[in-house]
Amino acid sequence: MTKKGPIIIIDDDEEDQLLCKTALENLIHPDQIRTFTNGSDAFKYLLDTKENPYLILCDLQMPKMDGLELRVQINNNDKLRKKTIPFIFISGSAHKEDLTEAYELGVHGFFTKPNSLDGWKDCIEKILQYWNACLEPGDLIL
Repeated sequence: MTKKGPIIIIDDDEEDQLLCKTALENLIHPDQIRTFTNGSDAFKYLLDTKENPYLILCDLQMPKMDGLELRVQINNNDKLRKKTIPFIFISGSAHKEDLTEAYELGVHGFFTKPNSLDGWKDCIEKILQYWNACLEPGDLIL
């Protein structure tokens, strides 16, 4: 991974969180991964951290604060919105209403959860390749 900052995984399903984390660990250093089981804890981290997260991978349905609510909170916070952290849903299901609302909230991608570790590795690798190549507002353009 060429860009700096931790990758945030937000998922209340321990098995899916472990699969995502394991897939990431094959591609980046493990100390660059932060995990949360709900949007509320992740939002508190995002508000309080001095780190500049590189990417957020978030489940849709979670207790306390679901992924859509988290996205709304990020959008409504000037500090977090200006960080332009790529926000991607990786969900167990993809209903038309959820997809529509997610994209209306400005998410940067929506994927269904893979069924195997190899599937997770493939999905995560594609996401990282895209975001490593993508220019962001803070990038120097020659």
